[in-house]
Amino acid sequence: ITVNRLFARIQTLLDSDIGAEHGPDRAGDIRHSFATIDKAKRLLDYRGEISFEEGLKRSLEWYVENLNRAVRSG
Repeated sequence: ITVNRLFARIQTLLDSDIGAEHGPDRAGDIRHSFATIDKAKRLLDYRGEISFEEGLKRSLEWYVENLNRAVRSG
């Protein structure tokens, strides 16, 4: 998944119309990544329990709840 696609999903899930701000490349930026969990699957018999979409939804729910709690308390 690309960063732009991730941003678009977060926008949709939060019902936000805030736009992305793209800046110039920075030293150390990773332009292309082909990360994979194949080795963990092979060596550890790892299997993800939830989908990316579900994990993103749960993460956003947690952040929204905890941010709201932090704002209420102080």
